[in-house]
Amino acid sequence: MLRCHAVVAASLLLAAGAALAQDDLVPLTLSSGETVNVRVLERTTESVRVHHPVLGEFTVPSGEIQALAGTAYEAPIERVAAQPEEAAAPAPEPEWDSEVTLGIDGSEGNTESFNLRASFSTERIEKDVERFYFESKYRLETDSGDRTENEWYNRAIQEWYLPESPRWSWFLQGEVEYDEFQAWDLRVAAQTGPSYLFIDNDTTTLRGRAGLGLAYEFGAPDERLIPEAVIGYDFTHAFSERTRFSSTGNLFFDLEEGDEFRSYVDAAYEVDMTEEGDWTLRVGVEHEYDSDSDVTPWDVDYFAALVYSF
Repeated sequence: MLRCHAVVAASLLLAAGAALAQDDLVPLTLSSGETVNVRVLERTTESVRVHHPVLGEFTVPSGEIQALAGTAYEAPIERVAAQPEEAAAPAPEPEWDSEVTLGIDGSEGNTESFNLRASFSTERIEKDVERFYFESKYRLETDSGDRTENEWYNRAIQEWYLPESPRWSWFLQGEVEYDEFQAWDLRVAAQTGPSYLFIDNDTTTLRGRAGLGLAYEFGAPDERLIPEAVIGYDFTHAFSERTRFSSTGNLFFDLEEGDEFRSYVDAAYEVDMTEEGDWTLRVGVEHEYDSDSDVTPWDVDYFAALVYSF
């Protein structure tokens, strides 16, 4: 009797298990029209893996399925992992624009003269960030074999543009000058202050600056540290693609001796001799004034020179 009860209980458990298993089954209709009840194990964009109580486990390609669980079959959308955004390409490094200038002239006969002018300049601009400019000029003049001019002038200026207003910038300027025919042997000066870009368009630029600084004249009769104020400008204007005018000026005031000042002003007209613009003819004038000079306080030099840019 006990054994009979055990068989009945086992049969009931198997039947309950089969009933529970049937709860997982869903109808799968094939493209041929046949329908089978299966348990879905896995779905991909290419196929569906299922289990049938009699046929066991098998895979059906997505293209052979008409309906699943009573509705038209649609393959799951393949989700592509988001690709990390590519880092923005770094801004190109600003290049140096440089030039070399050479001008020679002279005469022989009743009078003998020789004039030499040579210069080098380079500039580096990073738009809305900073600008650096350096120039070095040498001038030699002789008359009947005697030197009448022997001067070497160097100037460097660094400008930092203000981020909130790129027309404004802060400059630091330095000068080193040697002149054989001055009362001093070597002059060293530095100034700093704000500058402002008044004009900036396709043809014309004008920037002005003002600041304070110090100068020292080595070998002067009265060697002293000279406090100075400076006012300066840089101006360029293009008449065409191959012709332009440029001018630079700096005026320095001695803050201890109110009636003493010095200045440098140059102006030049340029014509590109080649389409690339690497060879240029420059004609211009330079004016220098020093109220504290023991010789003639002013000096004007007219010149024509050939310029090579690279």
